[in-house]
Amino acid sequence: MLASDLFILNTTYEGLSHQLLEAMALGVPIISTHVGGNPELITNGEDGFLISPNQKDEWLSTIKLVLDKPERSLVMAAQAKLKSQNFSVENMVNGLVKIFKNQ
Repeated sequence: MLASDLFILNTTYEGLSHQLLEAMALGVPIISTHVGGNPELITNGEDGFLISPNQKDEWLSTIKLVLDKPERSLVMAAQAKLKSQNFSVENMVNGLVKIFKNQ
């Protein structure tokens, strides 16, 4: 995946996508669908692109945008890489501990 120019996940259902987290952590530009938990991970236009599932023209134009503007895509991928650190095992465990302590 690290050698890829972009990561594409055309899905109609996701919880918390481990595939997206992996692509984010590796700093690979992302295009995925605006479904399930994907918007929790990706902010459209900031650290990746979220589009409608199975919309061929929208997919093609977004792929073209990522490939034609590699500098912008790499900046977005770097932002996604930083955001992925919020989902580290340590942060997730600390968050759960905090929740349990407050109950």
